[in-house]
Amino acid sequence: MAGVSRYALYIVDIDGTAIDEITGSGFSPNPQVQPVRPLGALDPSAMVMFGDRPTLRFETSKIDTVLGVAAESGLDCSTGIEFGYVERSAGGGYEAGGITITAAKCLVLPQTIVAAQDSIASISYTCLPYSSDGTTAPLAKDGTLPSGTPASSELFTIGAVTVGGVALGKPTNWSVDFGLAGEVLKKGELYPTDAVIRSRMPTAQVGLADIDEITTARLAGSEVSSVVFTLKKLSTTGGGYAGSGDVTITLAKAFMYVSDGGGSHPGDAAMTVSFMARKDAGDIIAIA
Repeated sequence: MAGVSRYALYIVDIDGTAIDEITGSGFSPNPQVQPVRPLGALDPSAMVMFGDRPTLRFETSKIDTVLGVAAESGLDCSTGIEFGYVERSAGGGYEAGGITITAAKCLVLPQTIVAAQDSIASISYTCLPYSSDGTTAPLAKDGTLPSGTPASSELFTIGAVTVGGVALGKPTNWSVDFGLAGEVLKKGELYPTDAVIRSRMPTAQVGLADIDEITTARLAGSEVSSVVFTLKKLSTTGGGYAGSGDVTITLAKAFMYVSDGGGSHPGDAAMTVSFMARKDAGDIIAIA
């Protein structure tokens, strides 16, 4: 079959590790362009470019594998990142080839893990490409796909949330935001040549069906220790939980408070509790 010049998401490759189960991806070149209108003129007569500050974005359900590559502190790629898009064939199926958006230098930052009842959990990433020498554009197009074949082999869903070893009642959804603020830096060149993490402020939210989890301390807000969010690994053959391979995200210290509560007829009352993490003697956030 011939190609139809329409493309589907394929694989994201980070430093040679293929991340499949891609549920979304995108790229923004973000050219820094300024039109110039001379004094006394109605229209701009010049256009200058100060380089690009591109971003790449992707989401995947392959949480354990991708966190093994770029975890809570992010990753400064040593060999680069590739976003693959495979070409569709007329009548169904795919062509052998496709296109790849590549960045030889890139800071890869985890953003948010989202889990909910009756849903497959996912994690989102933001990637900040930069130039190797200040004159080479950070992004490029390649005509070959990243190596690897997409497969659904690693799926997770919502698990328990515990605070100090005690489970919160009936979580219906939760999210953990790694709170990483990254930035690319320029040193007088056309394109940025470095990328840094300016700060990290992890936060989390949990939706609870059991409104009895409200306490006076939680209404006022208080610091707690060892907040653990669990992702339960699913069987890929219809067997419920896999029985092993769960993932946990732990906030060593956090300020916990009720951020929202109530309900409306005919639904049940519910509430949302939020967490703001701080650093203690160990890591501010840990993955296991």
